[in-house]
Amino acid sequence: MTLRGKLLAAQMPLGIALAIISLVSTFSLVRLGEKSERILSENYRSVLAAQRMDESLERLDDVAVKIVFGAPLSEVDEPSSKLIKDFEDELTAAESNITEPGERETLARLWTDWLEAAGRFEVLGKTPPSAQSRVYYDSEVSPAVARVKAGITNLLDLNQDAMVRKSDRAAELSKNLQKFVLACWILSVASALTLVWHMTRRFLRPFQILQQAVRNVGEGDLEVRTSLKGQDEVAVLARDFDAMAERLSQYRKSSLGELLRAQQAAQAAIDSLPEPVLIFGTDGELMSCNLAADSLGGKEFDLKKADKQFLAAIDMLKKHVTGGKGVYSPKGLDETIRVASHSGDRYFLPSASPLRDEEGATIGFTVVLQDVTRFKRFDELKDDMVSTVAHEFRTPLTSLRMAIHICLEQIAGPLTEKQADMLTAAREECERLQTLVDDLLDLSRLQKGITPTSPEPVPAASLMTRAIARHREDAKAGEIGLRAEAGDDVTVLADPDRIATVLDNLIANALRYSPRGGSVSVRAFAWEGKVKFEVEDNGPGIPPEHQNRIFDKLYQVPGIEGGASGLGLSIVREIVLAHGGEVGVRSEPGFGSVFWFTLNSANPAASA
Repeated sequence: MTLRGKLLAAQMPLGIALAIISLVSTFSLVRLGEKSERILSENYRSVLAAQRMDESLERLDDVAVKIVFGAPLSEVDEPSSKLIKDFEDELTAAESNITEPGERETLARLWTDWLEAAGRFEVLGKTPPSAQSRVYYDSEVSPAVARVKAGITNLLDLNQDAMVRKSDRAAELSKNLQKFVLACWILSVASALTLVWHMTRRFLRPFQILQQAVRNVGEGDLEVRTSLKGQDEVAVLARDFDAMAERLSQYRKSSLGELLRAQQAAQAAIDSLPEPVLIFGTDGELMSCNLAADSLGGKEFDLKKADKQFLAAIDMLKKHVTGGKGVYSPKGLDETIRVASHSGDRYFLPSASPLRDEEGATIGFTVVLQDVTRFKRFDELKDDMVSTVAHEFRTPLTSLRMAIHICLEQIAGPLTEKQADMLTAAREECERLQTLVDDLLDLSRLQKGITPTSPEPVPAASLMTRAIARHREDAKAGEIGLRAEAGDDVTVLADPDRIATVLDNLIANALRYSPRGGSVSVRAFAWEGKVKFEVEDNGPGIPPEHQNRIFDKLYQVPGIEGGASGLGLSIVREIVLAHGGEVGVRSEPGFGSVFWFTLNSANPAASA
């Protein structure tokens, strides 16, 4: 049987159930109709005859009354002979439709009473109107008419009571038929659904076998077979599937050794590298690593035992590579990650490259950890030395500033104009050197975490307004427009004093490099669940090759005049990172620069 035939066979029980329900319903309607028709045919005619007899008797009695009181014949509507004939015709019709017990005896008594009343009517019709005729009517005719009326009423009640009883039986029959039809419907539908369920389950069994076989092959089991028999479409498909699985199994057996050798060669290649190499799937699961990576954990590298910083770095690399951004290269020593090993803490710079299949789809990524432990130690030593030198400079520098101040105030004696100019220049250089020393010490404290931040909800507009107010005079002196843009509902979690330092450095740099008549814009807005600040100028811009190092300590872009100590942007980065934010720059030579940083929002839902 074909698949179409099986599907039709599975639905056949429902069709049979519908046919049975239709036949039972038709039979019930026919039975109910026959019962109603029998009520009309058996009793309705007798009731109609009784009503017509009563009407004829009333008219005949009316004629008798008119005759008794001497009314002219012209006022008599119908002759009494016609009324008598109509009454007897209806009585005969009732006699021919006897259907109920006692009806025959009632009609016999009615005939007797009618014949008596008819004789009295005939006598009354031959008696001329007089007092005697009225006495006769009252004593003979009227009682006879009353007896006939009573007989008609008995006949009418007898048939009407019978109609009520039969109607009740018909209603009961209707209820029974309804129950019968409902029972047949439930039984038929239940039987049909049961048959359909069993037949469908039987017909779908080959599909389930084929589905399980496909799943097993997808999981690598190429020895599974369906072994389905038959000539329908599913059996043909199953045989084709078995043939495909057989060819795949043969192919695996023929090329398995070659694949194993290729895998061993690839593993030997990465094992020969001195740097730790980790291979991950797109889900972040570790697939393989080399011997250098295993040495980090003693005998075998275990990703589950890595610290949070290492796992966060791997997650960042995964998002970068799987997000279609290609190779990831570190930008500086600030991106080093610490790895605890059996020989002590080591520091690495991670880089990542995507792994692609033949169609170019990313199937994983490789992480290479460049050991920069020695560079990290040297950098820490350099920072410590700079911090120590800066700290040692403070005392003599303070004394030097004080001596220059005393000389300029001519407390130690009068000065010539040239001497005053030279001392003023020396004081300015001392102030610049003092600022440099303060910046170095501040940066050192930030890098070592000695100066903690105290975040609190602060309106972004308030931070920007106060920062602009501090630089308003400098902007006015340089004829530079300075404005702020921020919504009243933008609120950040920040240390106000620290973020004031960030904004001061960025605005001071923007004013320093903006041409006369230029403009500087400071703005803040909701961005990806955080708040983003931007300081934009229309200065000379920064070449792309220097943008990655602009935040390094003491780094200055070559060829750009008017630079400061090279510490301001390093301090900016350390403060922003301490707040859990990010910092960066967008710039193009000749079109100005936009320095930006992000802070956590006090209302993340509104910033999403």
